[in-house]
Amino acid sequence: MNSHYTPVHQFEIRFTPIINLSLKIKDLLAPYIQRTTNFNIENENLASQRITLNFDDNSYSIFITWDRIVLSSNIGIDDLSDPNSFVKEPFFAIYEKIQELSPLAACKNFLFYAIGVKEVEKSSFDDNFKFVKDKYLNGQSCDILTPGFNDCGVSLEKKSQNVTTTFTFGPYKGIIDFTNRNIQLTTKNISFVSDKQGMFAEYKSLNEQGITPDFKVYKNLISEFNDFVNRI
Repeated sequence: MNSHYTPVHQFEIRFTPIINLSLKIKDLLAPYIQRTTNFNIENENLASQRITLNFDDNSYSIFITWDRIVLSSNIGIDDLSDPNSFVKEPFFAIYEKIQELSPLAACKNFLFYAIGVKEVEKSSFDDNFKFVKDKYLNGQSCDILTPGFNDCGVSLEKKSQNVTTTFTFGPYKGIIDFTNRNIQLTTKNISFVSDKQGMFAEYKSLNEQGITPDFKVYKNLISEFNDFVNRI
């Protein structure tokens, strides 16, 4: 049986800077504060103000500055496409209220980023390395270029209508795959992924079409990411 877990996920919407957002955002966020585990305000009342809202024992976070709103999740994405998910409310609800504050603050672009670990039962790193080498690479040519190579990865990129999608995968080496990317995992995630064997998958989708993302767009991105990982 194959399955995958997503210990790292971020969705970021970047919009035209709202100069006075730091003065208006607190009233906008007031209804959500009581739902947070904790919150933090940096550079209060300055243009560079950054507000962080942490929810569900820090499982989810929302970061807000004068030109972007960012969702971060460290407990997977399985429930985030549900109709009543955290993404729909409060994340998109907050973003819609920010748009109402300044209708001219158009969306510049948005980024969907996720890292998945696809578990393959009864396998080892050597098994998964051989699988990638034999299925996706010309192993003989690789041996000529780098004799005795013992790790590999595949990176694919697609550009279409100002949307750039990058998908990178290879045999999962363990926590080092995260430390090499300067990603700090939570204690729970470290214990969950440290002893897994399988495939490592990194997915980025940057949309610069100038369209405003919504929950439907977000769900489609989750579906695309899951399809990529499942097809490895």
